[in-house]
Parts: sequence; C-alpha cells; structure tokens
Amino acid sequence: MGDWDEALLNAKKDEAGMTKSEYLCTLILFAPACERPSFREDFTAPFIAELYHVGIRVNNNAHDTNVFRHVSPQNLGNLKNLSAELLAVYDKYVRNPYEP
Repeated sequence: MGDWDEALLNAKKDEAGMTKSEYLCTLILFAPACERPSFREDFTAPFIAELYHVGIRVNNNAHDTNVFRHVSPQNLGNLKNLSAELLAVYDKYVRNPYEP
C-alpha cells in the first residue's frame, strides 16, 4: 500500500470513528463489490466538454449565492439538478463507457 493509499485509509477510518481493522472488516463484510471504472481515451474531449458546461452552471449558481449572500430554494434546486447531471456524465463516460 502506498503512502497516498495509507493516508486515505487513515482518514476514512478516522471519519468513521473506527480502528483500521474495524474499518477494513466492515468494508469487506458490508461494502458492495464493484468493478473499477474504466475510461476510453476517445471520450476525453466530449467528457471534458460536458463537465465544463455543468461546471459553468455550478459556478454561476455559486456566484449568485455569493453576490446576494443568500441561499434560495431555487439555488438549492439548481444544485440538486446539477449534481444529477454530473452523475449522468460520470455514468455515460466512466461507468458505462462501452454503451452507445
């Protein structure tokens, strides 16, 4: 295990309030198993373009919140929709890269 992995493991077990052994046992027993995401090189440009467009809207939402010093229900709704869009982009390009 590299230094980065060790640091991440320590942070996660501390966040969970567990020892390293407890944390790893909990992961082994209860965490869902899944494949590591794959990423096709030919998706780089469209993937970045879609992330860019969602990021612009996230930034605009943050700007409005900072200017008015108020988080409106509309801002929260926008963030909820944008987070769903980010997950959709992730699914499209990283999680299911071989589906048309």
